[in-house]
Amino acid sequence: MTLFERVKKMSKERGLSLSQLNDKAGLGKNAIYKWKTQKPSTENIQKVASALGVTVDYLLSGEEQKNETTKKST
Repeated sequence: MTLFERVKKMSKERGLSLSQLNDKAGLGKNAIYKWKTQKPSTENIQKVASALGVTVDYLLSGEEQKNETTKKST
């Protein structure tokens, strides 16, 4: 699965369109759609990971590892 496909899938699971995720991450117009053909910057990957509540590693590899900031502390 490509980075774009993984982001699209996760966005859908969270009830967001790619356009909404793009806005939530504070990216330029249609930035995520461009990931189909262009490599995104590290900064933009970090912004999308944060908006989705996952790690950059998860976006890149697909391994189940949630971002520590999304876990509830008890």
